[in-house]
Amino acid sequence: MNEEIEIIQINSFEELIKLKDIFEIQNRVGIDIRNITQTNIRRRILDFATGIAFGRGLKIRVVNQEGVYLIYDF
Repeated sequence: MNEEIEIIQINSFEELIKLKDIFEIQNRVGIDIRNITQTNIRRRILDFATGIAFGRGLKIRVVNQEGVYLIYDF
């Protein structure tokens, strides 16, 4: 896992579309949701990201407890 991984800043649930473009190219992406203050929105985004990871057979890892996650293949 020594490749560079692009970190996508997500500021709202609607911005999850950004992930679609990345996952068309690669199976590794970081998501940063630290700017989202509403717990329910953060939870929805994380649920969505977890669903993507599960559906593609990927892993998800917490990089930063404040809201940075890594989705990657193994």
